[in-house]
Amino acid sequence: ILGDVLGIDEYCVMLVHDGELVIQAAHGFSEDVKNVRFRLNEGISGRVAATGEAVLINDVSKDKDFLYYKGAKKNIGSFISVPLKGSNGESIGVLNAHRPEKNAFKKNDMDFFMVVAEDIAVAVEKARLLEKTKENASRDELTKLYNRRFFFEYLGKEIKRASRYYKVFSLVMMDLDHFKIYNDSL
Repeated sequence: ILGDVLGIDEYCVMLVHDGELVIQAAHGFSEDVKNVRFRLNEGISGRVAATGEAVLINDVSKDKDFLYYKGAKKNIGSFISVPLKGSNGESIGVLNAHRPEKNAFKKNDMDFFMVVAEDIAVAVEKARLLEKTKENASRDELTKLYNRRFFFEYLGKEIKRASRYYKVFSLVMMDLDHFKIYNDSL
């Protein structure tokens, strides 16, 4: 849908993960490109993520900072990269798009991509919040250990799996004496 709306055949969404930009969604790319990572401030995408400023390059062959997805992609004429900013204003990633023709993007394209990037950033934040909520619901807040709810959910899945594949499994339970002392020391 994004490609149809934006009128582009090749684009990707890169998100910041452990100080690197990682491609999380892509269209029109080969599998080689999907494994490319950039450090913040590395190449155009890394710079956009670090500074929060969008970049439009009409001819990438004239830009020494453009890394061609570290050699995995060559037929890029024009390139646009816009930051994905979280609700706190910090960059959570970038939206990159390119076309094989030079001078293929105009100023109004940049404005449109910025609006789309805002919507993507909101969706990413909501997805991350949902994941965090699910994780918090299955772990003890103090010890960060899995809780009773997680145990019974996981146990049910394992029982079904063992039944489906005609396998057996074992369950070991322990009772730790005086665990409250450990909890109270945290």
